[in-house]
Amino acid sequence: MLSTRLRLVVTTTTQAEWSKHKSRFASKWLRSMYARRLVEFADADQSAILRGVCQRLTPQKQRDAALKDVHLLEAAIATDQRILSCDKEARTNFSSLTAAAHILSGIHWGNPTTPVCLTWIQGGVPNDRRFLLIAPATRRPHRRRA
Repeated sequence: MLSTRLRLVVTTTTQAEWSKHKSRFASKWLRSMYARRLVEFADADQSAILRGVCQRLTPQKQRDAALKDVHLLEAAIATDQRILSCDKEARTNFSSLTAAAHILSGIHWGNPTTPVCLTWIQGGVPNDRRFLLIAPATRRPHRRRA
């Protein structure tokens, strides 16, 4: 992210979560992002609609996990509709909600530990259907042009 000049979006909730769970590597990385002025504070409002949709998830474990991480979606909606996260479970939970919450259909979610996502990041995270947060059943295969 440093070489591509992508920005880190921080909200009150994400800042508290970082403080609670940060590792030595994460602390160093976060300091370097602040030093390069690549941190953007977003005032992401809590979305009653989004939280209501999360409440519909079953089983309870899935619902609790979605409500714990819904601030990621709220921050993405308030900014550039991009999320970079290694949390596959959160992505799966949220992708199952896209049919009920159309506001999620434009969210792009990438796992920065995968080679395809790293290429996407290096390209500046443009719109790319492969990263859309949509339910797997509705995702159309990505076709390469000849």
